[in-house]
Amino acid sequence: VSYSILILETVGSSLDPNLAAIIIAAMKIVGSWISTMTINHFGRRVLLLLSCLGMGLAHLCLAGFFLLLDYDYDLTSFTWIPAAMLCFYALAYSAGIGPVVYVVASEVLRPDIANL
Repeated sequence: VSYSILILETVGSSLDPNLAAIIIAAMKIVGSWISTMTINHFGRRVLLLLSCLGMGLAHLCLAGFFLLLDYDYDLTSFTWIPAAMLCFYALAYSAGIGPVVYVVASEVLRPDIANL
């Protein structure tokens, strides 16, 4: 969320960067809700793997977009891709890596250390 406005301004997104930042924050809330509802059903490992795959895919698409932009390809029709990938990244992070790390840490560490 920190650099989302800068990223969207750089690509000249048709979506207002400030509105996109709000949408990305909303996707984080949705991802946290998904994690809460599915963590016991699917298990932590599946959630972590899907989260890592989703975040990697979002980064790969965003990197490819900026690579093509750097090589001066005409991407004016595709300025929605960075906003979509930032939303997808926020959703994937909040549905897996974000909350699951704290759950696992509280189960693995001793109680006197876990509170730190």
